[in-house]
Amino acid sequence: MDSRNKILPSDEIVRRTAGRKTLWLCGRFDPLLAHHARFLEKRKDPGTTLVIVVEKGEAPLMDVGARRELAASLGAVDYVALDGTPADVSAEMLDDAEARQAFISRVRARSGAAD
Repeated sequence: MDSRNKILPSDEIVRRTAGRKTLWLCGRFDPLLAHHARFLEKRKDPGTTLVIVVEKGEAPLMDVGARRELAASLGAVDYVALDGTPADVSAEMLDDAEARQAFISRVRARSGAAD
């Protein structure tokens, strides 16, 4: 299955998940790290549909479309919302700023660049 089929407009995701336990998580996933994959695996309960909303953010390292495709490729992720979180849906925010900064610092340290 092409994981890009998991990327849908949010209203379509709401329609497909009606009556099911659904967890909506928002985050930058910029870049998508092993940290994110492990977190999502731990966070998803059996029987719960996991929907990811990839936030655009400022000064992204990766294009939002690429980040959506990478998120959709994770086994724990059932859907990725193409257009954000619907107003009537409760979503949790994933604060991945610390993991992002740690990654950037490691890359800079390996390349000899300063923070």
